[in-house]
Amino acid sequence: MGEIFDFSNRLQLFQMKSRTVKQNYDFLISYHNKTPTAAFVESYKLYSSIFPEIDKSEVPRKLAGLLNPIKQEEN
Repeated sequence: MGEIFDFSNRLQLFQMKSRTVKQNYDFLISYHNKTPTAAFVESYKLYSSIFPEIDKSEVPRKLAGLLNPIKQEEN
């Protein structure tokens, strides 16, 4: 039962970190008038520091997925 609780905490922490990166990206564009490319570069740095366990070569793909999630169409 402790494993379920631990997983729940990890999921909540992951969601909080992800939300922080997304909000930072949106903030950079909306309030600092950054281009999406410049905001992505700054978000890359933040993502790398918040998720140090992610290999640097995987960060751009994971960050892009976080910022632009693929919506699945219903058949």
